[in-house]
Amino acid sequence: MPADALPNTPQGAEAFARYFMTALNRGYTLPERGAVARLSTSTCKSCAGYEDFFAELVANQRRLDRQPFVFTDVMLVGDTAVGAVYSVDVVVNQQAVRIIDSTGATHQTWTAKTGILVVDLVRTDGHWLVNGVRVRQ
Repeated sequence: MPADALPNTPQGAEAFARYFMTALNRGYTLPERGAVARLSTSTCKSCAGYEDFFAELVANQRRLDRQPFVFTDVMLVGDTAVGAVYSVDVVVNQQAVRIIDSTGATHQTWTAKTGILVVDLVRTDGHWLVNGVRVRQ
């Protein structure tokens, strides 16, 4: 965990959201179970969905051929979700990627698109956790 992602400040929340997105990318490309579970609450439905997908990739010995998300901007937003300490907009460019197996064979493709993910954060035991991820546009 980067030091700038630890403080209970708006800047700490933004840095944690960046770190979460990096972990999400890693989970898709390694793949790695637990990549986002350790950074999220047990009630984060979108995080559980990511983890289910990572488990499916592992079980089928598949991965994405490159990191799916390039995030271009991270900023606090004024309309924080109920139950969150901060909501952070992450502007992402989802890259065109392939889901490949160990031989490099393509099993699925994702098309490129741009959007904004809202990462809802809470503080628990002195550190940030993701409590939800939703699409703004």
